[in-house]
Amino acid sequence: MLLEEIRQFFFQDQSSLMGKIYAYFDLNNRVSNLFLILPAYLLFYAGLVLRFAQTNSESFTAARIVMAFDLQLWF
Repeated sequence: MLLEEIRQFFFQDQSSLMGKIYAYFDLNNRVSNLFLILPAYLLFYAGLVLRFAQTNSESFTAARIVMAFDLQLWF
């Protein structure tokens, strides 16, 4: 998922790095990128870290809750 966003960033029509940054984070065209996709990625990786850094059942429960919120953002 993250690699696809990175690929989209680098293969834009803009030639300069600053032009790519402005085009990628343009609020008129990509509002969903900042307010929906970015939190979904952050929640996914936070849930993944909690899932595999499991030391007790409470952290596993926290991972399940985080992944449930993340799933709601994707669907």
